[in-house]
Amino acid sequence: MNAIVTRSLQPEYRHETILKAFDIINQKGIDFVLTIVGDGTELKNLKKLAKNLKISDKVHFTGRIPNSDLPQLLQQANFYLSMPITEGVSASLFEAMAAGCYPVVTDIPGNQSWISHRENGQLIAIDNIEMLAEELIWANENKDYREKAVASNRSFVEKNADYNTNMKIIADRYHQLINSSEIA
Repeated sequence: MNAIVTRSLQPEYRHETILKAFDIINQKGIDFVLTIVGDGTELKNLKKLAKNLKISDKVHFTGRIPNSDLPQLLQQANFYLSMPITEGVSASLFEAMAAGCYPVVTDIPGNQSWISHRENGQLIAIDNIEMLAEELIWANENKDYREKAVASNRSFVEKNADYNTNMKIIADRYHQLINSSEIA
């Protein structure tokens, strides 16, 4: 299992939940690599927690990286994790889906708009460490399902979340509104 987290190391992103779930996974003898990208106020606490859980040899904290390096890290991972307590539209979720990561995210409205549980990813109750561990294990054991979801997600992102395509749609609509108000 190769997982990545790309959210800022702030309390609201609940990285400790992820580390504790990986402790459960580790105790079950499942091998993993967890890459945590970014920086923030929780870095020191998270490194200490990984050490206390005896998983620090499997958890890699990259610190802040250039955006140009992110696609390669995402492509190396097969799971994208994000456990915030609140979320709008997540660009990092779309980036991960486009790069071929299987999303495991918090069951909150901002994610429910894009992810259906066990259809194209998994939705995890806020701070539910056991559920996160169980769902990651399930997804890891169901590779065919996961690969189908990843392919579907990639197509979805290409169709619905491409910046250039959507900016053209927005610009066209904006011009229609301007033109219609000039007529009135």
